[in-house]
Amino acid sequence: MDLLQRTPVINLDTSFEEACRILDVEPEFRALSDRRTRERLFFRYIDDLEVRHREEEKKRIQKNMEEFKQVLESRSDITGESQWREIRQLLRDEPSLKNLDEAKAIRCFEDHIKVLREREKVALHLERERKKRDEKSARDNFRVGL
Repeated sequence: MDLLQRTPVINLDTSFEEACRILDVEPEFRALSDRRTRERLFFRYIDDLEVRHREEEKKRIQKNMEEFKQVLESRSDITGESQWREIRQLLRDEPSLKNLDEAKAIRCFEDHIKVLREREKVALHLERERKKRDEKSARDNFRVGL
């Protein structure tokens, strides 16, 4: 496995036969006289490489989504009533948007809009409660003055 890791030309696209041609000059590789053992080690390495590649890709996508969410949060011109087609046009030159596929960008946008709508709903509720208190206070003050 160490030999495979130290050979950068062997990647996910490398076939077993190609790897044999590349590694045939290596004493470590030749020490494995059994083809099945070589093949088993090669495919185990490729499987590990694939898993690592998927994990790195997942992390990269998550990082790009977080960056795009930060951009959305920093924009005061995006409201709960904003629509994706308008925002996509507005942010068309934004690197964090360019780093995401359309589906992931839309998901970030929709999540952000949900948060904004919830905040607006809470703010409206608080405003109504404040208004009720003010009106009650004004009525109470009027009654005291009578």
